[in-house]
Amino acid sequence: NLKVEKNEKNVLSCRLTFSTIDERKTFVKYYSPTHSGYKISEDTAKNEHYFFLWGMRENLDYIIEIYSDEESPELLATTEFHSGIAPDYIFPPYLVTNEKESVQPGFVFLAQHSMPDDVMMEPVIFLVDIEGFVVWYFEYHIPGFALLAEPHYRKNTQTVFIGIEKGMMDDILAEEGIEIDFEGNIVWKSPDLPGSLYGKTVWHHMYRILEDDTLLFIRAQYDGTVVSDRIVNFDKNYSELWSWGYFDSPDYFSTVECPDPNAFWCDWTHTNSAMMFKKDNIVYFNSLWLGFFYIYMYTKEILC
Repeated sequence: NLKVEKNEKNVLSCRLTFSTIDERKTFVKYYSPTHSGYKISEDTAKNEHYFFLWGMRENLDYIIEIYSDEESPELLATTEFHSGIAPDYIFPPYLVTNEKESVQPGFVFLAQHSMPDDVMMEPVIFLVDIEGFVVWYFEYHIPGFALLAEPHYRKNTQTVFIGIEKGMMDDILAEEGIEIDFEGNIVWKSPDLPGSLYGKTVWHHMYRILEDDTLLFIRAQYDGTVVSDRIVNFDKNYSELWSWGYFDSPDYFSTVECPDPNAFWCDWTHTNSAMMFKKDNIVYFNSLWLGFFYIYMYTKEILC
């Protein structure tokens, strides 16, 4: 009952199912004439077998070989799969230099930000292999204009955590982040919230998941026409666990200086990223204009 099924959410992948009369531990190799492909192994012996095969390059004929995972592997079956063509609005990078012997194996995440028209921009992230070929992608459309950003691979769960940058969505309820498996199934999504980029309740620049399964991101904070930032830590229900902003430390950040004194909005701090290490009681963050800092998480004392 060997079956190969195309994944409609990502045509560069497929699902492989088959049964064996005896419980067996198996592995699968898949490759094409021009792509060496990959090998995936099972951890335990079983009768019903399922593999999700991804990392394929587009429009290629792949040979799929199924083996018993033993000291002397036995070829159990062979089948084929033709990979599809990725959406034409995914623009792979152009490799200027590629010294393959010096490159680490693996894949690179990219978020699509290359369409010149915001209205026409498609919300998509994708992976390229070490030769620059697109080998995986994920699309996600929500009401209004939004971009997928901050893709983060979680090794322990083998899932992808994604922040969603919301554009012109002040009156539209939509989530700010999702977590997916590699088949493109949503395994978690944030509460539906209104707001657009640089709104008081919406993240900007960085949206990450921490080792303890909580969220860390940056929000804008305003004092009149002065724009600053807050670093916030939430649980997955968006209940606030910790936060800090520059206005909380007036003794240290006492002088507001505007990069452009003639601008209506004073972009005072412009925080680009933050890192939280709860075991060490440390939060690191950087400001485009003020520099790099770290503080004690619990006392909120600025150390440097």
